[in-house]
Amino acid sequence: MAKIYVASSWRNKNQPIVVNTLRIAGHEVYDFRNPTDGDKGFHWSEIDEYWEKWTPEQYRENLKHPVAEKGFKSDMDAMKWAEVFVGVMPFGRSASLEMGWAVGHGKTTILLLSDGEPELMVKMLDYICCTTPELINAVNNLKTGPAIDPVVVAFEKTMQYKLNKNKFKECEIMNPDGRGRKWDNCEVEWLFNRMVEETEELLESIELPASAVEIRNECADVGNFAMMIYDKFLSADACSDARLGGANERNRAVAR
Repeated sequence: MAKIYVASSWRNKNQPIVVNTLRIAGHEVYDFRNPTDGDKGFHWSEIDEYWEKWTPEQYRENLKHPVAEKGFKSDMDAMKWAEVFVGVMPFGRSASLEMGWAVGHGKTTILLLSDGEPELMVKMLDYICCTTPELINAVNNLKTGPAIDPVVVAFEKTMQYKLNKNKFKECEIMNPDGRGRKWDNCEVEWLFNRMVEETEELLESIELPASAVEIRNECADVGNFAMMIYDKFLSADACSDARLGGANERNRAVAR
């Protein structure tokens, strides 16, 4: 059973069908049209019956209205709760923002296509479906679990950025042929010592203090060397061969 946020449009007649079909299939589904019993969802007309004639200034001001704040919180809370986002086309700007948010926060994303103009950037989504049965099958086959924390997603991206940036640096141990990577031939003790050096650089950047971006990058350097050591112990057979052979006392003290 998956926790699902369905992103679509109030004008989309297929949205209620998709919501009900997903629920029949046994999934928990947030329906922005009926968030809770007795709640018929957010409508701009609750703020002003002439909302469609607002100027940009009126639009911006009414985003602060208590009704708008309540509707926004309801949807955002559901977005954070959901494991899977299902976009039911056609939809407008709000649903597009929601699907983009889901991609950026590591959620599983599925798009149900409709007739209309093709959009290239849907390629960032995990699954593209053409029919409701195909959509249901895709959701049923997902291995869902706790949503990935946004901080973990951001940290992963920074780690990858630093890996890419540093892979062509000259290093006789990690990069003898100048083509990048590889930590496969590195001893665990050497990786551990490098992690300690990066930890000291991180501490210096915090004490300076350096910029937030610089500190995040130093954190990623520490994380990358920890990841390399982690990789050494992924294989059970390799564990006995990868043990730390004798880091010096200073490094052991830092590790504690």
